[in-house]
Amino acid sequence: MYLILFKHVAIFPPDDLHNIQTNLATMQFDVQMRYREALDQSHHGRPTILTKVHGHGRGRPRYAIDRGWLAWAYQHRTTSGNAQFLQVSRWVVRNALLEYGITSPQAPPLPLASQADTSTSAAPPAAALYTGPLSVLTDTELDDLLFHLHQHYIRAGVAMLDGMLQRLGHQIPRQCIRQSLIIIHGFINGYSRLIIGLRAHNNNCAATVLLLFLEAAYIYGVPSHL
Repeated sequence: MYLILFKHVAIFPPDDLHNIQTNLATMQFDVQMRYREALDQSHHGRPTILTKVHGHGRGRPRYAIDRGWLAWAYQHRTTSGNAQFLQVSRWVVRNALLEYGITSPQAPPLPLASQADTSTSAAPPAAALYTGPLSVLTDTELDDLLFHLHQHYIRAGVAMLDGMLQRLGHQIPRQCIRQSLIIIHGFINGYSRLIIGLRAHNNNCAATVLLLFLEAAYIYGVPSHL
């Protein structure tokens, strides 16, 4: 964030620039203090959230995830995000969510292509070893399809939506999926309730949000508190 700030240092008066730098340093210090307090309150600074359980028979050990932590993490990150953090497969996290009753399985929102015709008993085609041709869906059709999928899977990200589209027989580049997922960022004055920044983006990167804030600060001035 400091690098992006320094790139736009010329648009701020010296006093406003000093306030921004001071506020960022204060925020960073507060985060570090909160982190240290959380470590002191935890079990020797490292709570055990993932445990390998070895069975009596042969085979791989199973993973046991702490139920309280998983319930908290599921409210903040997706299943794939939690699996990446724990360095386990997505199915390990999904099975734990279902086992603990944190979430429940959902039926596919749209029928699969293999379920469209059940009158024939022909064997399914073998999986191809090449990437299929891209789908011919228009932008409007893709937007409508993603909107329908998001109504059933609110927490689904780009990777999960890509898998759903492939199961439905659509080969869509992930860049096109990201462009269809519009994200609204905004800033509001806490005192006057004036909206000083509002824009739709196709990503949720910190640099994108910071750039919108810098543009709003250039027009309305730097707030005394962030």
